[in-house]
Amino acid sequence: MKVMIHTTTRLSDAFWRAAAYCLHPRVIALSLLPLGVAAGLTFVLGWFFWEAAVDGVRATLGSWRLIDMLLGWLDYIGAAGFRSVMAPLVVLALAYRYYSAFLAAKVAVIRADAITPAVAHADGQNYHPTSKWVLFGHHFAAISGAGPLIGPVLAIQYGYMPGLIWLLVGVCLAGAVQDMLVLTVSSRTDGKSLAEIARR
Repeated sequence: MKVMIHTTTRLSDAFWRAAAYCLHPRVIALSLLPLGVAAGLTFVLGWFFWEAAVDGVRATLGSWRLIDMLLGWLDYIGAAGFRSVMAPLVVLALAYRYYSAFLAAKVAVIRADAITPAVAHADGQNYHPTSKWVLFGHHFAAISGAGPLIGPVLAIQYGYMPGLIWLLVGVCLAGAVQDMLVLTVSSRTDGKSLAEIARR
């Protein structure tokens, strides 16, 4: 019983320390700065270059024979509306392929031969090496919950474009980057949570 009370006290202490850390003005400013920069860039680039960018992506996709065949097939089966999804998928694929590789190699300096806490402290309970596809499933489930809730509300209030821009900019410059860097920091500190890292 004493062990349980002690563990609960430590957990509560870690929670309140993390909450206090998150309310620090500098932390709030540094958290909102990337979002402000991304929103400003999105507005400026969208205002001046949106039509040209859409036309450029459409022309590029139209010049690829494989994409042309895919779009023809979509028209044939009655799914012509899927065309509007092609450009965002291309943006996400390019960001995944090139931007994430840049972040991994130059910003986080992730090494493929580094031993993770799951291997170093494997105990079959808290630390357990597992398949990358299982980890992907857990991560995807954790980050995809808010999209179906926020997206339709944004679309109802402002139309679909702000939600689409937020999806692309937010995923590529904010959400996915934050998740990746937090996981990297956690793996370098014996798998500790953000609350435990902030308490140090």
